[in-house]
Amino acid sequence: MLTFSAHPCSHAGIHTRCLHLSQPMRHPFNRNARSSAKVPSLSGSAGGSGIAPPATQQQAVSQEFEQLGLSKKAVSTILNKYPTYLNWDIEHDLQPAIKQWHNELGPDLEKALRRNARLLSCTVTDRQHLYSWLLSIGVQDPQKLILREPRLLRYRVKGVQDKVNALMTTGSSLQQVAGLLEQHPCILLMQPQTLREKLDLVAQMLEVPVTSSDVLELVMRVNSSCCLLNSKLETQSEGMAFLQKMGVSKKGRAKALRLNVCRLSPYEMKLRCQHLTDRLGLNTGSLLRILSNQPVVLLLQPARIDINLRRLEAKGFRADQVQSMATRQPSLLTANWDTALQQEKWYVLTSVVHVPLDRLVRSPTILSVGLDNLLARWEILSQLASAGLLKGVSPTDILCSTISSSTKVFAKAWDCPDRHLVFDESFKKACLARYVPKFLDV
Repeated sequence: MLTFSAHPCSHAGIHTRCLHLSQPMRHPFNRNARSSAKVPSLSGSAGGSGIAPPATQQQAVSQEFEQLGLSKKAVSTILNKYPTYLNWDIEHDLQPAIKQWHNELGPDLEKALRRNARLLSCTVTDRQHLYSWLLSIGVQDPQKLILREPRLLRYRVKGVQDKVNALMTTGSSLQQVAGLLEQHPCILLMQPQTLREKLDLVAQMLEVPVTSSDVLELVMRVNSSCCLLNSKLETQSEGMAFLQKMGVSKKGRAKALRLNVCRLSPYEMKLRCQHLTDRLGLNTGSLLRILSNQPVVLLLQPARIDINLRRLEAKGFRADQVQSMATRQPSLLTANWDTALQQEKWYVLTSVVHVPLDRLVRSPTILSVGLDNLLARWEILSQLASAGLLKGVSPTDILCSTISSSTKVFAKAWDCPDRHLVFDESFKKACLARYVPKFLDV
């Protein structure tokens, strides 16, 4: 059995704080083995002998996968990625492997196979080795992590451990590294050298040593769906340099890095900046404010920005008003007012809160606020107005003028018995149900 410990001594080429295997690790798995038992003899290797399996065999294999709920297209993709399945014996190889992994992952097996077509070739022993190692470094739920990134099962534990060693060179604790892996398991697929270079890029952008806790904190805040960690390092470095040369603030560059805006080439960034400048009539200062506050706008195709702005103009605003609103509230550049949610928000603003268009022009922030928060505040102000506590001031005007305030500041400003409800999720849901009928069944 393998054991793992934090070795206090320095070893050649290995960081002193890194984990070490107490015994050498054998090769993790035979790709044709589906269990810890003796590997059965197969008729051949698809793609190896050049002989295609009979059509009846292909159909039988496909049917076994389709029973998991996979579409014919998904099954075709899996078999193209790992055609060896086509030569497996249905009864003795494929069905036991599917059963084993279905017992392990349940309905999530379908998702895992989409991400790792070779999953069924991994043995119980392989999985147990990796689970034990992940638990030893502090990962709370190894199964959940593997489900999010089943490709990890293709790697030896020692290889995966090298990635943890690279992360620990930042001075982070093992607990912090475990938390990072739970957030971004794809890190364990990266080459150690590439991972170190990515961390160096983050440190350089933040203007701190790579050992600063700020480095790991920024990576932790990267959206899990963002491909920051998989994007080409050279392009990201060039993108960071372009934004810095433009004069974008350090905070804006950090946000751009988290959102992986820098996967765009400097040339493409320059074209999109020029489009924003021309479309909105921006000066340099206004452009920098947009890029610092909402760098994600650079990820939108210019045509998409034009469409979003035209949809806002269709609500009754003049072109110059839309330009002014989008400059002060850049998130409007990314808003699609044809979606059901945005249409519901427009209904609330115009038919429930009765905000005039000219007031929206002066307070564009209200167009970007979540509908539940908007209605919760409106309900509180309506109750105060009914009780005569607003001293003749319109609740609509108060809502528009205070919409940028935090919920805490808003609740403190209006001293009423029910002001705490603005924090209550059930109250927010009740407000949605009251003012927007479609939310009655939520």
